[in-house]
Amino acid sequence: MGLSRTNLSTELAEGMVFLAFLILFEFLLILTDPYFEEWSGGAPAIKLVINGGLALIILPLHRFFERFMKKRLLKKS
Repeated sequence: MGLSRTNLSTELAEGMVFLAFLILFEFLLILTDPYFEEWSGGAPAIKLVINGGLALIILPLHRFFERFMKKRLLKKS
């Protein structure tokens, strides 16, 4: 029996997807921080704009996976 057969609440499925993307975003920030630091010269405002751009890039991916996981994890009633 796989995960697709478990009965999860909508909130739990959304929380799981959110947590996974939060961890992914933090990982990408840690991975790219040395490059962002070099490009921005350490200016906090520039780093903030770059980090915001990174968040905007992964936002459509988050929405796609949220819809996909809801369909996959939640039983149809």
